[in-house]
Amino acid sequence: MRIPEISLPSSQKIPLVGLGTWEMQGEICEKTLRKALTLGYRHIDTALLYENHVTIRKATAGIPREELFFTSKFLIHHLQKGTVTETCERSLRELGCDYLDLFLLHNPDRSYPMETIYEELESLKESGKIKGYGASNCTVRHLADIFDWGFAPIVNQVEFHPYLYQKELLEFCEQNQVQIISFRSLGKGALAQNALLENIGKKYGKTAAQISLKWLVEKKIPVIPKTTSPKHLKENLELFDFSLDADDWQTLENMPNQYRYCNHSWSDFDYL
Repeated sequence: MRIPEISLPSSQKIPLVGLGTWEMQGEICEKTLRKALTLGYRHIDTALLYENHVTIRKATAGIPREELFFTSKFLIHHLQKGTVTETCERSLRELGCDYLDLFLLHNPDRSYPMETIYEELESLKESGKIKGYGASNCTVRHLADIFDWGFAPIVNQVEFHPYLYQKELLEFCEQNQVQIISFRSLGKGALAQNALLENIGKKYGKTAAQISLKWLVEKKIPVIPKTTSPKHLKENLELFDFSLDADDWQTLENMPNQYRYCNHSWSDFDYL
């Protein structure tokens, strides 16, 4: 199937459903990717931290590069061994391609001169080594700082789902032409087991997970759920043959909120 796409502020087309590859390596990673590609997946989300670029290169070798959408990410500690440009070139070598569709700073770190990072990202875009750049795990204030420095990230990849409906962040991004991309779209599996969503799903012949993902894609928010299950790979694409009615939409809009599942020592979510 051809997965519906939306346009990024850069005019790039990004599929509304992609595959996250966190903690996916080796044979299981390659096998999962090959299955995903046969189902129609084309957006592969990865990062230097995941150490699976080479496996992704093998799995995607038979697909024309222009059909694929590669997002990769880097951390501040990767810059201890080189510049942002050198980090990008490493990603390109490992993935076996000439450009990345998106290259993101994995999380903000205000102990490092962030302006320098975004200067290099802008240069990488001008050189054609990346089509676009952006941020991940950023609050409104982080993004406002980046804009104040004179740079325009086109995406912010964050945890976003019915249990963590970040309305203020979404509104800021919409006003400033920054596309939200949702990771942990199922709240680390919690939403897939939610009884209320299961009950809604019965009306449409869908699972609780599909109802949660549907809410996101109807908001035109791309999702990148990670799974190695062939069943779930298929189900995660079966979101475009139904629409939530007004009552069910409001139920999802008003679910208990502020359950953050990705909150680690590196996080800077209190920077408001």
